[in-house]
Amino acid sequence: MPATVVIVDDHLLIAKAIASIIHDLPGYKVLYECENGKVLTEKMAVPANIPTVVLLDISMPVMDGFETAAWL
Repeated sequence: MPATVVIVDDHLLIAKAIASIIHDLPGYKVLYECENGKVLTEKMAVPANIPTVVLLDISMPVMDGFETAAWL
């Protein structure tokens, strides 16, 4: 079973580029991408959306990486 990854970054092009790289790695699967920590907390309310790994940007609007990491 592959490790599941979520990308949290407010820069859509960066998130898509990282997702593309991860897609090519064996043993990893990108579940979804979020533009900030608030969206991540909402998505993770569903148990099926809880990933193995979270790649987290620090500087984001609404809920930044520090607040999100504390929540996680």
